This record gives sequence, C-alpha cells and structure tokens, in this order.
Amino acid sequence: MPERPPARRTRKPASSDRGTDLERRCRLTLQQMNHRVPQQSLRFETTDSLDPLEEVIEQERALKALQVGLRIQKRNFHVYIAGASGTGKSSILKRLLREVALPNPVPPDWCLVHAFRHPESPQALSLPPGMGTRLRSMMETFVSDLQAEVPKAFHAKPHQERIQRILNDGLEQENRAFLDLSREASQIGFLVKQTKEGLMTLPLQDGKPIGNKEYAELTEEQRADVDARRQQLEPIVGRFLEVTREIEVSVHRKIQEAQRELGETVVQRHLGPIRAAFQGQEAVLQWLQSVGAHVVDNLPRFLPDENENRKRQRPMVEYQVNVLVDHSETTGAPIVIENNPTYHNLVGKIEKRVENGIYSTDHTMVKAGALLRANGGFLVLHIRELLTFPFAWEAVKGVLRNQRLVIEEMGEAWQFLPTTGLRPDPIPVQCKVILIGSNWHYHLLSQFDEDFGKLFQVKAEFDSQMRCNDEAILEYARFVATTCKREGLLPVHRDGVAAVIEYGMRRAGAADRMTLRFNEITNLLVEADALARDDQSPRIERSHVEAARRQRQHRVSLIADRTLEEIEDGVVRIDTSGQAVGVVNGLAVFQFADLVFGRPLRISAKVFQGKGGVINVEREARLAGNTFHKGVLILSGFLGDRFAQKRPLSMTASLTVEQSYGTIDGDSASCAELCALLSALSGIPLRQDLAITGSVSQSGEVQAIGGINEKIEGFFQVCKARGLTGTQGVLLPRSNVRHLVLDPEVLEACRQGTFHLYAVEQVEEAIELLTGRPAGTLEDDGQWTPGSVFARVAERLESWSSRGGKPGDTDPGGTEKPGDGDGEEGTRSPSRRRKRPSSRSRPGRPGP
Repeated sequence: MPERPPARRTRKPASSDRGTDLERRCRLTLQQMNHRVPQQSLRFETTDSLDPLEEVIEQERALKALQVGLRIQKRNFHVYIAGASGTGKSSILKRLLREVALPNPVPPDWCLVHAFRHPESPQALSLPPGMGTRLRSMMETFVSDLQAEVPKAFHAKPHQERIQRILNDGLEQENRAFLDLSREASQIGFLVKQTKEGLMTLPLQDGKPIGNKEYAELTEEQRADVDARRQQLEPIVGRFLEVTREIEVSVHRKIQEAQRELGETVVQRHLGPIRAAFQGQEAVLQWLQSVGAHVVDNLPRFLPDENENRKRQRPMVEYQVNVLVDHSETTGAPIVIENNPTYHNLVGKIEKRVENGIYSTDHTMVKAGALLRANGGFLVLHIRELLTFPFAWEAVKGVLRNQRLVIEEMGEAWQFLPTTGLRPDPIPVQCKVILIGSNWHYHLLSQFDEDFGKLFQVKAEFDSQMRCNDEAILEYARFVATTCKREGLLPVHRDGVAAVIEYGMRRAGAADRMTLRFNEITNLLVEADALARDDQSPRIERSHVEAARRQRQHRVSLIADRTLEEIEDGVVRIDTSGQAVGVVNGLAVFQFADLVFGRPLRISAKVFQGKGGVINVEREARLAGNTFHKGVLILSGFLGDRFAQKRPLSMTASLTVEQSYGTIDGDSASCAELCALLSALSGIPLRQDLAITGSVSQSGEVQAIGGINEKIEGFFQVCKARGLTGTQGVLLPRSNVRHLVLDPEVLEACRQGTFHLYAVEQVEEAIELLTGRPAGTLEDDGQWTPGSVFARVAERLESWSSRGGKPGDTDPGGTEKPGDGDGEEGTRSPSRRRKRPSSRSRPGRPGP
C-alpha cells in the first residue's frame, strides 16, 4: 500500500497574476471596514447645547399599536408589548398611559360590608369616587355615637319613669291576681303565702293555718277532707300562675317596645345624616336600613355592662365598612403596575387572625388585589413573572373572560384545599391589561394557549435596532444629552457622542444600524462619567467612552483570555502560518452570559474511497446541532452539482472540528468545511495564515453569518499574540461587510497592512485565496481548467468512480490512502443535539 503523505505542507502558494488580481479585488479598504460617525452629523460642541429628547426614537410601529390598543375600550382588546430588554418599553408605556388615562373618568370606589341575612357572603357596594372613605368614617362615627347615646337615653328620667310605670302596672296586676287567689283559697279553707321559693298553701282548721305536725294529728276523715279541698285549690293556683306569667310577658314586651321605640328614635336620628349623604345610592340605603334594624334588635350590645367583654373581640364589626378600593385621590383612570403578580396580589386575599389557636376572619380582613384596584383603568404586568407564580395567569384570564372578580382563597378557587369561610359577592371588573414580555413568550402563548389570542388582540412590537442616518444620529445625540441631564452626568463632547453611537452600532451588529437597547447606552455613559471625573475633566471625551468600553469588556473576559492562553501555550492547536492539506482555520463565537467572543477552530477533512458520502464526526458523536449538520449536508449538494453530473460520487469524507468537546451549532463553518474538503480531494494545501467564515449554498454562494466582528477580532488576537506577519487575515462573506464595526486595534493593523480582510461572494474566490491557484471553470468539452483545484478534484473522483471504489487501488492524486467507508451516511438523530437554528452558539458552547 502507498505511504500516507504528511498532513502539513510547507510549500508556498503558487503565485499568478489572476491570484494577485483576486486578492486586490477582494481585499477590503480601510474606508470599507472603518465605519465612523460623520462629523457633519454632529453640529454641536457638547450635549449641553442640545434640546432634551421628549419623543421616543424610531418605535413608530409600536407607538401606533399602543395608541390603538389603549384607545379601544372594548372587550378582549388587551395589549401585549414585545421586544428586547432595555428598549424603553416600560418608560414609553408609562408616558402613553398617563396621556390616555388622564381624560378618562375616575372609576367608583368599592366597599365590602356585612350582609346581615347571609353573613358568610359580605356585600360589595359601588360608590362614587371618594365616597367609600366617607361612608367608613360616618359609620365609625355612628357606632361611637350610639355607644355614648344609647346608655344616656336608657338612663334618662323620662325613659326610666316609663319603665317604672310599666313595672308598677304589672306589679299591681299581680297583686290583684294574688288577692283573688287568696279569697278563693280562703273559701276553700286554705291560706296562700308568697315566699322566695314561690307560693305556699296552708290548710285552715278552725280558721287557723296548721302545719305538718298538726296535720299529722288529724283524723283520717279530717285529712281526707283537707286533701279534697287541696285538689280543688290546685286549678285555682294554676290559673294564678298562668295569669302572672302573662303579666310578666306583657311587662317584658312593653319594656322592649319602649326600648325599641327609644332605640329607633336614637338610631334614626344618627342614621339620618348618613342617608342624606348617600341619597340616590339604593344599595347603600338598603344596607343602612338593615343596619338600623340590626342595631335596634341588639341594643344591649351598646350598654356598658355588656360591652366590657366585647372590646377584646373587635366589637361592632358588623357595622364597619371595608374600603377595598379608594379613588378619593385618583385623577383619571387608575394605572396599576404590579411587579409581583402572585395570585393573591392580583385577585386579593382574605386575611385571618389567630386567637387561642383558632383562626377567624370577617369582611374587614378582605384585601383587594391589582385587578380590582385597576378596575376601570389599566393594569401592567410582566409576563415572565406572571407565568412564574402558580395559578396567577389562569386567574387573570378568568377575570378577563368573565369580567367579574371573586376574592377567595387559592385553595377554594382550585379545589385542592376546600375551606369554609367568607365568599364575598362577585365584583364586575373592566380593566385593560397590558402584558410586557419577549417575542418568545408571545409565540409560546399563541401556540399553546387558545385564550391568549382571543384576549390579547393588539401586539405592540418594539424594535431593538434603528437605521443609521443623519436624522437618527441627531436623535441619538439628544438621547445622550437627555440621559446626562436625567442622571446628573457630565456633558459629552461631540467626539464622545460619536464614540457612543459607534458603540450602539457595535451592539446592533451592523455599521448602518444602531441599538435601541438604551439601558446599555446609559450604563456606558455612567462609567464614562466616572472615568472623566477621575481625570478631573469638565466633560466626557471619546477617550473616556472607549476606556469605559474596554473596562466593561475586561471585567467579563476572563474566560476569553484563558482560551487565548491555551492557544498561545499550544494546548489548543491553531496554526497562523504555513500550509496544510485538508486543514483550515474556521471561526466560532462563544457566549457565556454577557460575554461574547470569537476564537478560531481547526477544521480538518480526510477523504478516501468508499460510498459513505460526507461524514459529520460531530453529528456521529452527538456534539452537533441541526443547523450545523445541515451545513455539512449542503456540501454533498455542492459536490454533486460540480462533479457528479455524469457519474455518481464514489467517496467517503470525514469532517471534524478538532479539539471541540462541547455541542456546536450554526452553519457558518460550512464554507470552511467545503474548502477543507476540496483541499483534501485535490491534495492542494491551504494557507494557515488565513481564517474563513461564512455559510455556503449548494451553488457555492458564500452567505452572511452572525458574530462577524467577534470572529475577526478573535483570529486577530491569536495572530497578534504570535506576531503579525503582514499576510494574515480573514475571509468573510461580502454580504457581511455592512456589519463590520471592528475594534480600533484591528482597524489600525489593517491600516498598517499587517492584517487583512477579504470579502468573497463565491466559494471559488475563497479557494483561490486559500490555495493561490485558480478554482477552475468548466470548459466546453466538459473538463475543468487544467491545473485548477476543481480539475484535481475531478480527476481523483473520476479515478475512484472508474475503479468502483475498490480498496487497495493506486490513487492518482497520491495524497490520501484509500480505504473503505462505513456505507452509512445518515445516522440516528441524537436526542441531545440542539434544536435552535442559529449562527451563534448557546451559552457556553462554540458556534462556527
């Protein structure tokens, strides 16, 4: 068998006029890669001379949607605000809410009172704004006045004289009845006496009462006569007792009537002002009528002796008014922003007290939630927190669907902990709910919750980027001025403003766009202000802004520095000089929380005879996501289009990312993989002082990818650490040129000619730059340009195909030893591989 050739080759790339012209045509000029803010757009010295920004920047689409959603006061027209964090969603919403809510009428107050017929179901009362606290205050005064007036009225001389007359009349009737009893008893031969124990009847003998001793000395006939007479007396005594009971009942009834008349007089005198204050409020007047009747029926509770023990048990709670919602100080429709949307904070709760180990409650311990406080107005919730708390989302939907609210315990509502207690009356609720969240939450709810789409008819989507033009730049500068005044920062020089805008471009990932995530801009300005004050500078200069950027990056870049050290120390093998067959420097982006950085990855390809096709080692090892594998599969389409029009492909190729031990995703390495594969098939080495990134189509078009700035800077840092040679650089898709917002250090190296950027549109351009040879064109006779890369590839594939891929045959290319493939191109899809198609990796994972 032929000896395997070395993997690395040291020969220089072949030079040609075509290659020189291609390099010159593809190399980017400093003007193409250095996108600075034009000075003519910043016609001011410092931000002190700029007017504050009162309007929102750019978000016209979201503003129109919000205006429509807030203006429509119909059922189910609730609003969902979507967008990235820091784009000003909350601040813009608050401003619009104030404008919309102010002209609207103030909704009514809501009170909860004791229901005398059904004590377990407190009654809800709707009152004009501010009248709830007035009713509560007047009822407190009413109870305290009765506690003072009722005892006085009961002890007043006219009332006491009336009671005494009733008692005297009753006593006189009892005396007359007793005289009648005594007379009838005497006729029968008995004497009747009244004792403490009751009536005592004594028989008479010879006109004198006899006791037990004398009764025992009587003869049988005499005793029989006494017993006969006693039997005659018993009905008379019974009638007397019945008469006296009737007299007592009559006296008691008359006393009660007198007390009720007195009580009604006192109660009505004190209820009169309350009735007058709430004229026209039928529900309140009916309840006051029930209060009056209950007070009259329970007048003894207002007397001092009985009150002594009731003070420890919250006396007179039936007459207290619980003001659930008070709008006495509200102007316009209420605006409620609930940052902790638990079930009870939204719906309300019924508090309890513990006395001697026993839980108890009443209507005064019912508390309103955000939904009731926002009734007739607007309720703002954050969807992430809302979905976090159990039952909160379902409770909100239930209220919006039914347009009524029942304050009850969570266990009662969901029947997992039934309890006996209060169940207040349902309260009608009409409020507009505004949810703030991400697009991901919006799509998730739209797909899995059918109620969401019915209830939230308006979506206001905030953009995270804006196009960069002279008008937008001026608005951005005014935002910087507004932030400085609001936060008490030093003014920013116009060059410093330009640096801030360039930072906004970098955060947007494009030179013709700026980020709208203003919290990041504000944080940068705060740090730049601190640095300027340390320098005792009267204003913030460009140097302070750039220093703040470096400072922010340095704080989080420990992992990035460690990966660079591993490459410098040779732990991770990356070549930045020389040539090698089937080996190319790809580029990947790593993301760890707020740290995003790029690093080169060594991609290698091995080819041999067989029918296995292109084998993705990462996929076989379950270390590749779907998008990464898609990029590999595209290579088969390209090879088939270029080299299998007349005969089938007969080859096996193995592609891998060397020293990659985590899950990798994205298709931005597909162009690099194709170049490595073409190099392995042709036996022509690739330059190791160049790195390449970009996805590729089946037609060979090099397509845009994400994270271009981080990838270029990552390879530059490796080259700089080993020493810039003047030949090093990066190949990138031409469609990514507009995304270049590079670090000043990279731009300076490009200006000095020690580092280069090449923009390519076709894989043919990339392979020519990497090999120094023409990629080749298909001639009229169906053959590739002699000596080209594609010609060498076609020769090898034709050789393998003509021999049927038999192992052990001589390989005309002489660069790889033939071998059998496994014949299995498609393998079982691993369950651990990534699902999200993205050019950027998940946190902590590389993504080419």
